Amino acid sequence: HAGERLFDGRHPLAGGLAHHPQPLPAEALRCVNCHARSDRLEAGFAPVLSAASLTRAAQRRGGPASRYDRTAFCRVLRTGIDPAWVLVPRAMPRYALTDAQCAALWMYLTEGDA
Repeated sequence: HAGERLFDGRHPLAGGLAHHPQPLPAEALRCVNCHARSDRLEAGFAPVLSAASLTRAAQRRGGPASRYDRTAFCRVLRTGIDPAWVLVPRAMPRYALTDAQCAALWMYLTEGDA
């Protein structure tokens, strides 16, 4: 699955940190470095990325309850702005994703291997 290969870094992503002009190396941009895909797995220091965690209404970073859809997911990856219009921490990379890459990641995280 293309989304799985993007998530674990077998297909490298491009991006960098907010307010830093230099791009990060692909190894530093792997989603799996910080996020687990399943609530059954031990997560790193970042939220678990699963269909349940992304699509259920929840308060995030002190903002109002919100949920992700594909558009909001792609926006947070590119700009750091979540579905409640709250900025994610600056340590979260901002990705230079194509629409196809973002759609593949969203599908992998929300639909799994289906």
